[in-house]
Amino acid sequence: MKRTLTIFFIVFLTTQLTACAELTAQYNTTHCTTNAAYAAGVNAATSGNEMETTYDSLCSENSDALNNAYQNGYKYGLAHQPTSVKTKVIVYNGNHPDKQCVSDSFGNQTCGYNCAKTPFQIQCAKDPENNCVSNVFNDIKCGSNCHVDQFNQINCDSTE
Repeated sequence: MKRTLTIFFIVFLTTQLTACAELTAQYNTTHCTTNAAYAAGVNAATSGNEMETTYDSLCSENSDALNNAYQNGYKYGLAHQPTSVKTKVIVYNGNHPDKQCVSDSFGNQTCGYNCAKTPFQIQCAKDPENNCVSNVFNDIKCGSNCHVDQFNQINCDSTE
C-alpha cells in the first residue's frame, strides 16, 4: 500500500510539473513576443495608463526587443488615443507599424498588421490601427484595442 501511494505521488507530481512547464511555454509564446509587447503598449496608451518601464519581467529572453516593441506600441497608442481618454503623459508622434508577413510551421503565410500567432493559427489585422492578440487557450481576435483580461478572455472595442 505504501509503495502504491509513493508511485501515485510521483506520477501526480510529474504530471503537475509537466503541466506547469507547458503553461510557462504557452505564456512565453503568447506574451513574450514583440507583437504581444507592441499590442500591450497600444492598449496601455489608449486606456490612459502610464508607460511601464519594463514590458514583462516574466519574459526571460529578448527583453530589449520586447521593451522597444512595447514603447513603440505605446507611442502609437498615444498618437491614436480616443478623445475620451485623458492621458497622464506627454503625447508622442507615432508611426503606423509596417505590414508584416508571418509563416507557420507548415509554410503557410499570413500578412497584415500586428499579427498574433499560436501553435495552431496566425491572424493579422487588416488595418494598421488594429491589433491581434492571443490568450493562453490559443484563441486569437483582431480588432480595435484588443487585449487579454485577467480571466484570459480577449476583449476588443470592435472586431474585424
